[in-house]
Amino acid sequence: MVLADFTGNYTNPDNCKEGDKGVILTEGTYEEKKNLKGETYKQLNLDVEVNGKKLIHSPRMAEGKKLVNAWGSETNAWVSKKFVCHVVNYKSMGQTKQCIEIEPI
Repeated sequence: MVLADFTGNYTNPDNCKEGDKGVILTEGTYEEKKNLKGETYKQLNLDVEVNGKKLIHSPRMAEGKKLVNAWGSETNAWVSKKFVCHVVNYKSMGQTKQCIEIEPI
């Protein structure tokens, strides 16, 4: 039997719930992206595992600073570190949305 899974490859409230625990699998990679103004920026993508599923987590600025404070700025030291998931509300283009933030354990 094949189970249909449309929760996506990135951490989100469909595949990570408040209080779920996970682990960082790799040191991550940077992806170059463009914002709405067309300006380029780099986004860190970390391979993580939550609830037995391999996902990609992209920390937002304040969240990333918390990870650096806990584990240092060299992301290779983050491999095998454990975290807890939090569902966070944020505003985007006037609408309230939700995302997942990870907190070091």
